[in-house]
Amino acid sequence: MWAIPGGGSIKIAAYVRERDVVIEVEDTGVGLPTEDTETLVEPFFSTKGRGSGIGLALVHRIVSDHGGSLELRSLKEGGARVRIVLDKALVTAEA
Repeated sequence: MWAIPGGGSIKIAAYVRERDVVIEVEDTGVGLPTEDTETLVEPFFSTKGRGSGIGLALVHRIVSDHGGSLELRSLKEGGARVRIVLDKALVTAEA
């Protein structure tokens, strides 16, 4: 089973914003099944007929435990964007 039935693209980006590390995953699929993003990160929630429904719940928990945030959004042009922001995660070495 493909992540995007019928084809499409998945883009992954990582960048630094001030001292935050940001990781984004964006696809051209069908988008998120609901606008209620809190529901999407509940353990065992799934709109698919397969899987355990713990993937996003685990990601949310790990990111939260590290002081970050998880943003889920359907895109107007189709697809979805997941953004992980790890607050003040950039560590710089001083000489």
